[in-house]
Amino acid sequence: NDLRFIVVRNSALMALREFDRAREGVKQGLAIARTSELLTQEGNLRLLAKDITGARASLEEALRTNPQNLAALELLASSFLIEKQPEAAVARIRKHAAEHPGSAQLQYFLGEWLLRVGRKEEARAAFQAARAADAGSALPALRLAQLDGSEGKLESSRRILNELIVSDKRAGEARLLLAALESEAGNHQAAVEHYRKVVAADPRNVLALNNLAYLLIEHAGQPDEALQLAQKAKELAPESPAVDDTLGWAYYHKGLYGSAIQHLERAALGRQGTALRKFHLAMAYFKAGERNKAQKVLDEARRLDPSLPDLKAAENSLLQPRKPPGD
Repeated sequence: NDLRFIVVRNSALMALREFDRAREGVKQGLAIARTSELLTQEGNLRLLAKDITGARASLEEALRTNPQNLAALELLASSFLIEKQPEAAVARIRKHAAEHPGSAQLQYFLGEWLLRVGRKEEARAAFQAARAADAGSALPALRLAQLDGSEGKLESSRRILNELIVSDKRAGEARLLLAALESEAGNHQAAVEHYRKVVAADPRNVLALNNLAYLLIEHAGQPDEALQLAQKAKELAPESPAVDDTLGWAYYHKGLYGSAIQHLERAALGRQGTALRKFHLAMAYFKAGERNKAQKVLDEARRLDPSLPDLKAAENSLLQPRKPPGD
């Protein structure tokens, strides 16, 4: 009758979708003690059974027992989303956070939900409240830096991120954000240096490997190093379209068009085929002499994003007449 064992077993049964057995386990556990974890499991099972009223009763009790139970709060908010009431979901979270203003994690949780529904300024206030509740908490600071960056407040974003790096609190994440910020601002050399530091600290960081490789291709003229980095990223994330795009683009800049096409097709022809990825593939087709394929994929890229800067140059290349054999 060990409660911890019962809770863990219930979680395993739910993961296996053995919901009837999980319900029996929850019932057994609640007969011993009405803990917040067991009540959360009961609420989850009731939601799965579409018993929204019963689920809310269980989850409200779970929160009364442990106000910091984010899993219960998440499920409670989700119960309103099931009924297509996102405003009610946010209102319930806001009420709970207001009842516990000193909880950094609840203020942060509120901020995340406000971001979900597009309320950036209210989210900013929630993240600031989280930071005020716990000045040492890094997650709210990261979110504030992201918000500042998205609004063009680059100096404020840099300041927050550099503070996190110096304090060594989530320094890797902060440096990744700073690299992306500098890249977006056109400070490509600074972005390269930040990505290099991330890779030095974490050689298996796929995002840093991939983004560093792409910057080295596009802005540093270093396709050899870029190819090595992209190959490493491919080993770590073999199914990533973003990695295939970078790897293919590195092969393209090495003049290895067959290898480039192999990877660029994987990146561009699936559901995640962006305009830029299709442009890369079109250029590889063109260099390989497959002009019809190049034109088709370029047309697809134009439909997705007519403002893509590289499209005009690609179209001019395709309009050039073929050179006669022997020229």
